[in-house]
Parts: sequence; structure tokens; C-alpha cells
Amino acid sequence: GVIGALLTFSLSGLTVFLTVLSIAAVSTSGNMRAGGAYFLISRTLGVEAGGSIGLVFFAANSVGITFYLVALAEEVDSLVGGTGDPWMIKAYASGSLLLLLLVSMVGASLFTKLNLVVLAAMVISIIAAIVSFLMGTAESPGYTGPSLDTLSNNLLFDYGTDDQGKPMDFFAVLIIVFPAMTGIMAGANMSGDLKSPGESIGKGTLWAVFIAITVYFCLIVVIGASVERDTLQNNLNIMQDVCFWSPLIAIGLIASTVSSALGNLVGSGRILQALARDELFPFLFPFKWGTQKGDEPIPATLFAWAIAQACIFIGSLDAVAAIISGFFLLVYWAVNASCLLMRLASAPNFRPKFRFFSWHTALAGAIACLVLLFLSSAVYASVAVVVVFGLFIYVGYTADNTDWGDVTQALLFHQVRKYLLRLDERRLHPKNWRPSLLLCVQDPSTRESLHLIDFANNLKKGGLYVIGHV
Repeated sequence: GVIGALLTFSLSGLTVFLTVLSIAAVSTSGNMRAGGAYFLISRTLGVEAGGSIGLVFFAANSVGITFYLVALAEEVDSLVGGTGDPWMIKAYASGSLLLLLLVSMVGASLFTKLNLVVLAAMVISIIAAIVSFLMGTAESPGYTGPSLDTLSNNLLFDYGTDDQGKPMDFFAVLIIVFPAMTGIMAGANMSGDLKSPGESIGKGTLWAVFIAITVYFCLIVVIGASVERDTLQNNLNIMQDVCFWSPLIAIGLIASTVSSALGNLVGSGRILQALARDELFPFLFPFKWGTQKGDEPIPATLFAWAIAQACIFIGSLDAVAAIISGFFLLVYWAVNASCLLMRLASAPNFRPKFRFFSWHTALAGAIACLVLLFLSSAVYASVAVVVVFGLFIYVGYTADNTDWGDVTQALLFHQVRKYLLRLDERRLHPKNWRPSLLLCVQDPSTRESLHLIDFANNLKKGGLYVIGHV
């Protein structure tokens, strides 16, 4: 129904919007370097959280390429009059992936230029679709033209079943729709290639989210008011059937999937390169290399390509899709948690130029991510959490002591100061009394001083003990 679709995109859009506010705040607070969300999280929450979240974020982006290219391959197969043969779908997807790999090997400059062409194709396609639904005269079965009666019939919830006959519900649909929102990290993943990443990432991503949500809402209302419910549930090509020139819709779909897949491929390589250069996982050492011109992460991009190619041959990825969505939600949660903790700790290095956020928005974003994560699928959410927690423990035990100035020390200082100020000598009960010792010695290294230091240490009984060298 129209209401269900609007609620689905509203909830997804709100979660993404709150996360973008946190991204804008953290990215404008300091020197933003290559690695995107991984860099933000690792330099805020610490090496363990950064390493674990960064690795699953790379995996999510790499596997996500497959979903975009399978959609592209199915559309190409339909255009050439194919029968939907699985091996032909895999062939089209593999060929498309190879072309995208060649583009990504050239570098960020070609990626940017190609995206301008893709953007133009998508804009033309969207305008053509909306105009066709509003003013179309196509005699496609189920198309009524704009009608309040049609809108009224499509307004309320009416969930069907999936391909296996399993009943669908609001959250089952939400977890399918949510990957459409995961492109918000595309700009952040290119942080190392932007001239002013701190300023560009926040503003650019906010505009992208606003425009995307507006387009989604317009299409939902226009299509819901023009096509009967049965047709919407059974005809996946209704936009092409109604459009005054159906190839425009196909071009738009191809442009959309190419843009998303290429963004994931380029971003995955840069995330993996940043992980390898921080030396958190020894087995990632070969992926730290970059070209002399532009520092293009060729080995890392090739590895992301290999993962996507393997997933294309696997076939059904329904279970993996739910886990990947869980990984994305955990990344968004970590970004919101980073912003929240930096604000609550009053860290002196947290001075964001972006002002349209607060700890309330960061907390709301973090809660929304966790709620969506577990309501969509508790089983797959648990798998995602266990994987991240296992990587967290691994990094904690194996990584070298790295001081990135994360928020841990700021939080400890903030809490210790708060509780010290709450101590009141007037309310101190004799049962809780502890000695506070100040020992002044001239030379702490002499035998006499050492005995005195040890004696005073035995007296303190858990109290405060300060040694002064005078």
C-alpha cells in the first residue's frame, strides 16, 4: 500500500538522515583522511571498534556490488528478449563487473566523469516516468491514469508472499528496501580523493539524501494513484509498460545500478587499503599498495572484484543480503555512537564546523539503527553482531598498541572528574574513611626512600597516595 511504502521509506530515510548528521559533524571536526567511515570510527571509538567495523563494512560493500549487477543483468536480459536463464544472467553480470573494474582501475577522475553521465541519464529517466504516469495514454493492463479511486484502493496495507510463499510483513519489506539507502557512504568512502572532504562529505550527503527521499515519495504517490494493486504486485515492468518510450526506463535502471555498483567497487578498494595501512590485520598487508599517481588501490580493488565475482556465481544470496544489511546498520550505529560519545565526553578536539546536530540526534540515530537491525531479522542481526564482536576481540588481542587519540581517555577523564566533584567531605561516614597520603622524598631511588615508599603504600589501604620528589 501507499501508506506502507511511505512509512517504509520514511523510517529508512529518518535513520539515514540522523546518521548523515553524525557523519557531517565528525567529518568537519578534524583532518579527514582516506578510509571514509572506517577512518571516522577507528579514530573515535578506537582500534578494536574501527578494525572490526571496517572489515565488515568492506565485506558489505563488496558483496553489495553483486545485488546491483544482478538487477542490471536481469534488465539487460529482458531488453534482448532473453528467457531469464540463470547462466545468461551470470554472464551479463560478470561482463558488467569486468567493465566496472576497468573503469575503477583508471582512477577517481574517470569515476567522477562517468557519474555525471549516469546522473543525467537517471534524471531524464525519472522525469519521463513521472510524466508518463501523470499524462500517459498507454493502454497497459492495470494502468488507470491518475485517479483518487485508484489511490484510495492502494492506500492501505495488503502484504502478499515472496517467491517461496512466505508471508511478508512491514519489517520483511523494510530489510529489502533498506539497501536502497546504503549509498550515503559513497561520498565518505572517497574521502581521500576529495579536495575538502570535511566540508564536502556532510553537505553533499545531506543533499543526496534529501533529493533521493523526495524522488522516492513522488514515485510512490504517483504510481499508487495510477496503477491497480494487482498489477503493482505482479507486473515488475509496469514503469516500462506505461512510459511513452520504454527504453528510457531501462536506461535509468541500468544507470542507477551501474552508479551504485561502481561506487561500491571504488569505495571498497579504498576502505581495504586504509585498513591494510593501519596494519590491524596482518593478512591484509598486500593491499596497502597504491599507484604512484593518484594512490589508486589496485590490489584492494581487485580483491573486491574477486569477492563480487564469486558471489555472482553463488546464485541465491537472500540470506547473505539480510546479514549485509545488518553490517550496514552496524556501521551506521558506530558512526552515530562516535558522534554521541565525542559530544558527551566534551572532548577538546571535537569542534565540528557543522552545527545542525546534537547528542540527541546522534542517540536517536544509534537507537534507530539497533531497532531496525533486530526487528528486521533477529537471527541475521545476531549473526552480524557475533561476527563484529569476534573481530573486535581478535583486533584487541593482536593489534599493536596504537594511540589515535580515541574517545576512551576523554570518557574516563570526564567520568573521573564528575565523580570526584561529587565527593563531599561533610557527608563522609567513618566506615568509608580511607587515608590520603602525600609522601615527600628527596631521592626515590635510595634504599631508605624505597623502604619509606613501601611502608606508606601499605598504609594507604586503597586511598589516594601521592609521592613528591623534593
